[in-house]
Amino acid sequence: MATKLRDSNRQSSAHAPVTELALTSGPAHEGRLDTRVTKLEADVCCIRRDLCVVQSDVHDIKRSIAGIDCTLVDLGGKLESLDKKVDAKAESLDKKFDARIDSLEAKVEAKFDSLEAKFEARLASMDSKFESKFDNLEIKLNSKIDRVIETMNQFPTKLQLARWAAGFISAFLVVAIAIIALLLRANGHPLAAEVVETAIGK
Repeated sequence: MATKLRDSNRQSSAHAPVTELALTSGPAHEGRLDTRVTKLEADVCCIRRDLCVVQSDVHDIKRSIAGIDCTLVDLGGKLESLDKKVDAKAESLDKKFDARIDSLEAKVEAKFDSLEAKFEARLASMDSKFESKFDNLEIKLNSKIDRVIETMNQFPTKLQLARWAAGFISAFLVVAIAIIALLLRANGHPLAAEVVETAIGK
């Protein structure tokens, strides 16, 4: 605003009439000079008032900037605190997840160990049962064979040979049917196994 005032004064001085510049003395000239001085003083007062307003605005802007700086610092501190909290929460969740996985893995391993032990015990039991059955079959087969041999020794004739063959075939059929009954019982068909055993007179 002061620059505009100086430019205005320069323009008014540059465009002043020659007759006005020639009048350098007298009451009229002094009156015009007083008027200009009064006007200049009023303009200076306005300029000072405007400068005061501008200074006040500058102070307000500085205070606003300082407040923004404080807000940014506070926001930075909050963001840093939030970052730490998020990191701590993630670490806690990671530990809990690892502990849960370890616990689940231990339970699965224990379950598999238990199933394996039960399966091995069941196999051992089935093995002993099969061995017992086969031993009984072997004893019966040997008994049948001994009877056939004894019969052959007592009757060394064609009839003896025929009876021996029939006895051997009968013993073989008994053994085969007994094996079939065992297989049926092992595969979960106890009724069919009983029917087969009944057929051979067991």
